[in-house]
Amino acid sequence: MGTRPPVWRRLELSSELFLDDLHEILQTAFGWTDSHLHRFASGGSGFDMSAQLYLCPFDVEEGEDEGVPEEEVRLDEVLVEVGEKLHYDYDYGDGWEHVVRLDAVLDLSAGAPVARCTGGRRAGPPEDCGGVGGYEALVAAGEIDGDDFDAAEVNALLA
Repeated sequence: MGTRPPVWRRLELSSELFLDDLHEILQTAFGWTDSHLHRFASGGSGFDMSAQLYLCPFDVEEGEDEGVPEEEVRLDEVLVEVGEKLHYDYDYGDGWEHVVRLDAVLDLSAGAPVARCTGGRRAGPPEDCGGVGGYEALVAAGEIDGDDFDAAEVNALLA
């Protein structure tokens, strides 16, 4: 959220994945290294106390009890109807906010991977680049090719 034009990925995911699996998939899809905290939430952002929060392992280890551990929640429990959304916050300092939206429910073909990237736009922001403003400054300076996105490369990493 907040980038113009947006940085996005379209993923086909098995509904049987747990949110900790989704975290790893999102990290791969955006080219990140899981170097920061993250949080999933339904009904608002990960910092909205009225939202249903799903806790990362660090939150659980620290004794946070205002949510459900992400490894206990399946994707099909939080995204059921087309149009439903799940919020994903990554790197609280840089403030990467994502909305995961269920666009369609498809049959999973036998032998199909549990995660596949079918589209996207723009290069994933580098770790610790300073959030949206830092990312856009790197693109403007030519240090990042903002148009650099390759679904085949993401799928190779997901495999």
